[in-house]
Amino acid sequence: MEWPSGTSLLLDPLDIAGLCAVVAQAPTSGLMTHLVGPTAHLLAVRDERSELVVADLGGLEHAIEGPWEWDVRTIALRLARDTQSVEKGRAVVSQFAHSYRDAIRSAAALEHAGGWQGLASGPGALGAYAQLTRGGAKGKTASAAFPVTARGRLGWVKGNSRIVRKELPFDRVEVDSDAVLRMFAEYREALPEALSLRMQRMVVVDAVGRTDSGGLLVLVVDEEGNDPILLQTSVVHESAWEPFAGDAVLGSDAQRVLLASTLLQVSPDPLLGWSSDVRQTRSVMWSQAVPDQPSRLGMTQWLRLREAAAMGSVLGRAHARTVDASALAGYLGGSDGFDRALAESTLP
Repeated sequence: MEWPSGTSLLLDPLDIAGLCAVVAQAPTSGLMTHLVGPTAHLLAVRDERSELVVADLGGLEHAIEGPWEWDVRTIALRLARDTQSVEKGRAVVSQFAHSYRDAIRSAAALEHAGGWQGLASGPGALGAYAQLTRGGAKGKTASAAFPVTARGRLGWVKGNSRIVRKELPFDRVEVDSDAVLRMFAEYREALPEALSLRMQRMVVVDAVGRTDSGGLLVLVVDEEGNDPILLQTSVVHESAWEPFAGDAVLGSDAQRVLLASTLLQVSPDPLLGWSSDVRQTRSVMWSQAVPDQPSRLGMTQWLRLREAAAMGSVLGRAHARTVDASALAGYLGGSDGFDRALAESTLP
C-alpha cells in the first residue's frame, strides 16, 4: 500500500501540539475512529468482572474522534524514540504496525457485536505486556495524568489513616476548604448511581496538591474511618487534536475523557468521574490513584519489540470499537506493505 511520504514523522514526541499539527497535514483514508490520543500508554489491568489481567490503555486526555491514521503515526513515533539505530527503530515500528493490522483483521472477522472483548486476554496483548512488565502486572500499573507513586503512601497518624507526604513534592491542602469539598461533592454526583450512593458515605480526611499542575491526592474514608480510598485529580485541557478534528460536543473536557474511557478501555476505572475547579472554572478528572508507569530509559531492543507488539494489539482493539473494522482491514491488506511503509515514513 502507499503511505504518505514527505515530512518526516521523526519529531520531538514531547511537543504534542507540534506533532499533531504535522501529522494532521498528511492525507488520510477517510475512515474515522475514536482516537486514543498522542499521550496514550499501556496499562496492565486486573478486570474485576473476568478476574483476568489484561492489557489496556491509559493517558486518554487527548482522546477525540478523528482519522485512525493520526493515532498510528503519533504512537509509531513515540515507540521509535530513543532506539539505537534507524534499523532498530524501523523494526519496532514494523512490529507495532503488524500487531495493529492483525488486531483489526481479527475484529473484522468477529461475527457478533461485542465480540471484540475476545481480544482482551489474547496472546498478542496479554502475553506481550506480561513480558514487558516482567510479571509485575498486578492492578493498574501506570498513570500519566498525575505522576506520583501512590502505593505505600498511606500511613497512620494518631490512629487515623493519612497520606504520607515525605519525599512527595506536594503541599498540604485544607480538606475542609470550600474548593475541595465542592469538587468532591460534584465528583460524587458524576458517578454511576450505585457508586454514587456508596461514595455518599465517604468523607475527605486528607489531601495534598501541586500548585503547578492543579492536581490533588485526596484520601476519603467512610463514617467509621474505615475503607480508605486514595483518589487523584488532574486538570484536563482541550485535546491537542481539536484544532484539526473540531471541538468535542460535550459539557467539558473531563466528560470527553470519561466518554473515551467508556468506549476504548476494556476495564475502565470504576471510580472515574469529573468535576470543576470552582476557583478557576477548569475541568477536572477524578480517578483512583495508581503507581507510575515504568521508565523506558535503558529498555532493551527485545523489550521495545514486545512493547510495540502489545501497543499495536491494544490500539487495534480500541479502534475496532468505533471504526468500520472490515473496511479498515481491507485498506490495510494482508501483506506487510503497511508495516514497511509506516516504518520507513517514521524513520526515513
